[in-house]
Amino acid sequence: MTLTLVTSTHQVITVDGKHFASGGEGKIHKIISPDIYLNCCVKLYESKYRNQSRQAKIEFLIKNAPAHLQNDDFMVCFPQEIVFIDQQFAGFIMQLAFEDSIQLESLCTPSIRAIYTLHQNFDRKLFDAFQKRLQLCLNLAVPIHLVHSLNKYVFVDIKPQNILVDPHSKISIIDIDSIQISKNKQVLHSAHVNTPDYIPPEWQGVVIKDKYIPVEWDRFAVAIIFYRVLFGIHPYAASFNPPNAHLTTIPDLIKNGFFVQGRNNYAITTLPAPHALFNQLNSNLQSLFLAAFEDSLHKPSKRPSLDQWGKTLFNTIKPAGLLKRFVNAIKQIINNRVLGLVQFITCVADKVYQFIIHCLLTTKNNFGNIAVTLYLMLIILGLSKYHNELLYLTSENKAFINSRTPANVRRTPDTTSDLNIVYKLKCADEVYTINGINKEKGAWTEVTPTIQAPKGTKHAFIKSYILSATKPTSCDK
Repeated sequence: MTLTLVTSTHQVITVDGKHFASGGEGKIHKIISPDIYLNCCVKLYESKYRNQSRQAKIEFLIKNAPAHLQNDDFMVCFPQEIVFIDQQFAGFIMQLAFEDSIQLESLCTPSIRAIYTLHQNFDRKLFDAFQKRLQLCLNLAVPIHLVHSLNKYVFVDIKPQNILVDPHSKISIIDIDSIQISKNKQVLHSAHVNTPDYIPPEWQGVVIKDKYIPVEWDRFAVAIIFYRVLFGIHPYAASFNPPNAHLTTIPDLIKNGFFVQGRNNYAITTLPAPHALFNQLNSNLQSLFLAAFEDSLHKPSKRPSLDQWGKTLFNTIKPAGLLKRFVNAIKQIINNRVLGLVQFITCVADKVYQFIIHCLLTTKNNFGNIAVTLYLMLIILGLSKYHNELLYLTSENKAFINSRTPANVRRTPDTTSDLNIVYKLKCADEVYTINGINKEKGAWTEVTPTIQAPKGTKHAFIKSYILSATKPTSCDK
C-alpha cells in the first residue's frame, strides 16, 4: 500500500503506507518516488496535531534552518518541505539519518546487546572503541552548538532516543519539530515535550507550559548524554544514606544536587560499578562534568557551553590520535627491524638445517645425536614445518638413505604412516625411476617430487635432498 502526498512546492510524492519508525506525535514513512527524495523521509502527524499552529512552526523551521546542517560527521534533520493530504497539512519532509544508524540509547548502557552489529565498535574496555565514544560526543557537540549559535532555538527534549548513531560515530539528530523557537527571550513556538531525567535542577517540578526555556537547559541535558555515552549510566544513579534515602528517583536526585561524583558522594550507600570509569577520564573532561552538575547547581550560567565541550573533546581526542600514530610507528619499526632480524636468524637456521640434512644424506656415519639435537632446536625456534622431515630422517628411512643400497630397494607400504611409497632402483643401463621421477642413467644425484603422484602413493615428504649413490653394477629388474 502507498500514500500520495503533495509538497508545498506542488511536487507529487509517493510514500510507503507502512511506517518504519514512530513517536508520540506521528509516524515516519519512506519515500518511494520521485528519485530526488530517495534520501529523505516523511513525518506524518497524528490527526490531532495537524493544526495551523504546528504548520506555522514547521514553516518557520524551514525558513530559518542553520546554514550547516550536515557534514561527514553529523546531520540535523530539520524540516525541508511541508506535505499535504487532500490539501490539508499533514507533516513534513526531512533528511534520512546515516545508513545503519540505531538509537544512541543503545550505547548508553553498561554493555551493548550483541544483536547490534556495532557493539564491538564501542566496547569501553578497548582504547580505540572508547576513542570512538569521545568522537561520538564531539560529533554531537558541534551541531548542537551550531543550532544554539542562532540564538533562536533550544532543543528542550534532547535525549539519546532522539539521536541516532552509525558504526562510525556519525550522529543524526531527529525530532527537531519539538524544539523551542524564541526571539529576544520571547517564545514564538514552545517545545511540546520534555523528559524529567534530563531536566536541570532549577526546573524540576516547575510547570513549564509556554515559559521561555534558556539554553542552560540543553547544556545540562547534553552533559547527561555525554556521561551516559562514556560510562553507560546516568550521572545521578546511586543509593544514598538516611536522611536522603527517600531520594530514589532520578528527578529527585537531580533536584537536590546528588551528582555521584560531587559533594554528596560521601552519603552514597550503593555506587554502581560503571561510575568508577569516571576516575580514568581526562581531567579536563572531569572538570566539565563537575561544572555541569556540581558548580552550576545554584548558578546555571556556569554550565559549560557546547563550544567548550567541543574544544575540550577535540583536544582530548587529538593527543590520543597522536599517541596511536606513535604506537603504530613503533610497531612498524618492530616489524621492519626486530621481526626482520628474527626472519634473518630464522633463515640462517634454515640454511644450517639444510646443511645438516645434506650431511646426514651424504655420509656413512651416524649423525643420530645431531638429528635429535636439531629436532629439539626446531621445537624451541617454533619451526614446526620441519618436524616431520627430521622425524623421517631419524626413523627407519634414515638407515636406508645412509646405507645407499645400490640395488633393488623395496619398502612395504605402511598404512599407519604418510610415507606409503614403494622405491625401486632400476639397472644402470636404464633410466632410473623412483615412483615416476626420471633421472639420467648412471649414478643418480637429485630427487624432486613429481607433480602427479603415483596413484595410491604419497611422496610429499621427498624434498630436494642431495643424494649420492654408487652406480649399480647389476640389478634384478
